[in-house]
Amino acid sequence: MYCFKAFKLKNVEKFKRQKVSLPDFPVETRANKMAAEWKEKLERRQEARLLELERKKQERAEQIRPEENPELLLSTFVTEKATIEKMLCDLNSLERTALRERLDDATKMLQKLQKFLSDSFTFLPSYDVKNMQAEINKVQLELNDKRSNFMPKKKFAFSKKKQTGETAERQEMNLNKVGDQDCTKNELAERTDASSTKETNVIIGEKITRHENDLLEKDVSFSNLKDCTLTLYGSPLALHLEKLESCRVFCGPVSGSVFINDCKDCIFVFPCQQLRVHNTVKSQFYLHVTSRAIVEDCHDLGFAQFNWKYDGMIGHFEASRLDRTKNNWQLVDDFNWLKTEQQSPNWYIISDESKVISWN
Repeated sequence: MYCFKAFKLKNVEKFKRQKVSLPDFPVETRANKMAAEWKEKLERRQEARLLELERKKQERAEQIRPEENPELLLSTFVTEKATIEKMLCDLNSLERTALRERLDDATKMLQKLQKFLSDSFTFLPSYDVKNMQAEINKVQLELNDKRSNFMPKKKFAFSKKKQTGETAERQEMNLNKVGDQDCTKNELAERTDASSTKETNVIIGEKITRHENDLLEKDVSFSNLKDCTLTLYGSPLALHLEKLESCRVFCGPVSGSVFINDCKDCIFVFPCQQLRVHNTVKSQFYLHVTSRAIVEDCHDLGFAQFNWKYDGMIGHFEASRLDRTKNNWQLVDDFNWLKTEQQSPNWYIISDESKVISWN
């Protein structure tokens, strides 16, 4: 027994004197190793997800047509507007013929810019659309001022009636009082026998008719009419109507835009490329429009399909280059009503029961 204990003690002492090398265990525990593996896996998954998002974004960008790209639309609008504004500068040095051509070109470009905005309406934020329309209105006012200052237009003549002695002399005096001092006596005699107020020069109760030679490719305007019927047999370049009350307006195909402002209780019947209506109430439109109608600050406007006919209208359609197969009479954009899911309460479709069938 003693010998066994001595042997055991001897081996223990020997073991203590030896340098025992323990196995090298990894620094990371099993849990840390699993966490590192998960982290690496998540990073790879995130990278793959970002690559997939970028690929889809690139695909969407390739699928968007240039005419649907908001940034490109805004850039194009700014460029075209700047071109028109440049055309309206330095007009003093131009001769009358060149001046007329310059203003006509500016008018056509502005009409194209308005059509561009109408066609781009659905691809742009409502805030941008309102600002762009305000810019167009500003340029339109400048263009109107330039045309009035540099090329004052003669008033359109009414049907000439025979007058003698005191009646003709009295009418000539009245016309001079309302600001027609630049006209000759012959032009004054051709102007009108319409009754008008001296304060506002409102023409009341007249039937006004114009034909192709007076209208073709011209910028036509009428204002301050009450209880009148205006009939235009031809294809003007543009039509401006302002301050009309209780009037009926019939016009052949307008190759450009129709601008209506501050009218009340009127009926308008015409084909056109673009319609813009401002500050107008209680009026109806029998319309053929190849783009979209635009209304602003209006209410109680009715719309129906164009249904007027006259001899020579087909030829006037051809001259205007309007597409007879495309009519967006029921598509109206109200710039005071931006809720796309609801129709604006400011306009309505004229019912079949209320619609005028014949204009004879």
